[in-house]
Amino acid sequence: MPDTCTEELFNIKPKAKKRNRLPENPEAKNDGQKSTMGRFPSWLHRRLPKGGQLHKTGKLLDENSLHTVCEEAKCPNRLECYSKKTATFLVMGKACTRSCGFCEIDFAKAPPPLDSDEPQRVARSVAQLDLKHVVITMVARDDLSDGGASHLVEILHAIRKVRPQATVEFLTSDFQGNTEALSKLLKEKPDVFNHNVETVRSLTPKVRHKATYERSLSMLKFAKERFPHIQVKSGLDRKSTRLNSSHQ
Repeated sequence: MPDTCTEELFNIKPKAKKRNRLPENPEAKNDGQKSTMGRFPSWLHRRLPKGGQLHKTGKLLDENSLHTVCEEAKCPNRLECYSKKTATFLVMGKACTRSCGFCEIDFAKAPPPLDSDEPQRVARSVAQLDLKHVVITMVARDDLSDGGASHLVEILHAIRKVRPQATVEFLTSDFQGNTEALSKLLKEKPDVFNHNVETVRSLTPKVRHKATYERSLSMLKFAKERFPHIQVKSGLDRKSTRLNSSHQ
């Protein structure tokens, strides 16, 4: 039998103290309350969605050869949205002519030509998913004279043919400040026009490729003043604003 004293004498393994222990779950101390998994409170846990509708949505998009910003931008909410028959269509390809610091979408100086059949495929998916509200976003196509506005109009017409009761929202680029291109789309009366400023003015040069804060504001102002019947909205990218602010 091994000599316990000898083992302890020649045991040179350092006795490190355990650090960074997780705190005790405060909910575990509450009498009569069901204990949650691990040591984290219940509001930090999210259950994964069930795979039935999730698989159907993904399969439908694949069959129609469509891209979504959910996939291309690696959105963490994709599983939840797909399980609810929700997706944001990404049109005009999956390669963008801009390389913004906050975005995961591929960059290409000369992306492939537009797919003339894409409007019909988008409309078919809208009908198959039985959508009440459709969100269409786009890669920036600075290689096109109108930034792709004509293509967006075709998509809007195709959707309204098969799903006239659905509301349609477009999240677009700034069209390089081309108000004629923007007017081409807004004259067709989409329900919502969305253009994100992405971040605050001081951080814009660091995270937005080509776009400027002032130009984005001017496009939003133009849309609201010239087309007051259309809902105009914008948004900030929380990731780019938060991460870059930490370096100020």
